[in-house]
Amino acid sequence: SLPRSGLGILLTFVTVVLVGPLGEEIVYRGLLHRLASGFWDPVKATILASLIFALVHAEPWLLLGLVTIGIALSFLYETTGSLLACWVFHALHNAVALIMMYSANEVQTEPTALSVQDFVWLGASLLVWMLVGGWLLALRRSRD
Repeated sequence: SLPRSGLGILLTFVTVVLVGPLGEEIVYRGLLHRLASGFWDPVKATILASLIFALVHAEPWLLLGLVTIGIALSFLYETTGSLLACWVFHALHNAVALIMMYSANEVQTEPTALSVQDFVWLGASLLVWMLVGGWLLALRRSRD
């Protein structure tokens, strides 16, 4: 259950939105992805870092979503070379998820059936990722 006191909410926010993403980005993109890139191409490094990122969360019903977020963060790292950009994106993602959990007034521990709204969010997210991804690739090409 989510904390309901002011201090509990603040500590949850600091942990889930600021500290957690910072530590995870240092480990998964700054260390694991960078080390794997020294041995393999960026795609294999992305797959490795994303799978380990998802598995460490130990939430099987969220595995696909966590792998997808890991891939997105690795793509962001590959195109910007910035852990700061990854941390900010990861923090924003966690903030939205936390706000949605507080708004729903409950934490889902079991998977639920997909609704039309879920597909709308998925489509909107994919569109945003395509636009941001194209923009980041264009920036990288202009830098190179």
